[in-house]
Amino acid sequence: MNERKKSQGEIFNIGTGIQTGILELANKIIRMSGSSSNIRHEKERAADLEQLEADCSKTEELLNWRPKYSINQGLQITISWFKKLLE
Repeated sequence: MNERKKSQGEIFNIGTGIQTGILELANKIIRMSGSSSNIRHEKERAADLEQLEADCSKTEELLNWRPKYSINQGLQITISWFKKLLE
């Protein structure tokens, strides 16, 4: 069976496979972008998850996909794209 047929209709997780917290991510974005933004903490909601990590094993197996960039590299590319867009 070819790869296209095996993956048809499937749902795939795409991510680094490394757990990254929202606060950690926000701090990275602020630091890397040179922003002077402040982080505002809101009260947790009942449905909020404490931890979440993308399991990309199915994506790797069926699509032979692995991330090309680390979280820092991906953020830097994204920040650069937004800066160019806003010029």
